[in-house]
Amino acid sequence: MKKKRNDQKEMFVGTYELAYEHVRLYLRAGTGADTNFLAPDKGVTVMKIGADVKEWHQLIGLALHEAQEMAMHRLGFSYHQVDGMSGSTSNCHFMMNHEQFGECCCRAGDFLSPVLPALSKAWEKWKK
Repeated sequence: MKKKRNDQKEMFVGTYELAYEHVRLYLRAGTGADTNFLAPDKGVTVMKIGADVKEWHQLIGLALHEAQEMAMHRLGFSYHQVDGMSGSTSNCHFMMNHEQFGECCCRAGDFLSPVLPALSKAWEKWKK
């Protein structure tokens, strides 16, 4: 009989650098991902990746998405159509030139290099 995954809500993966700041990375239940620049404990930025995906490449895609989005926000390339307090980024647009996009890619790649081995181990543990 296959062992059922425990019912944990989230798992701490580690603290990593994304450009010039630290990010606490967690796996969480569900799919999708989110980044909270104003962590509830007033600590460094918190990034949570939904671990209930079927394929490894999906998890990498979520981490890449969040890293790219964070880099774009921090570099001032994000624009919201309407000011609001909801914190939703669903109406966010990114405007940048090719060189600026390259900078975002470099920042995301620099973040993912040390993250991926630890994320892989954490995800394997999560699935058990």
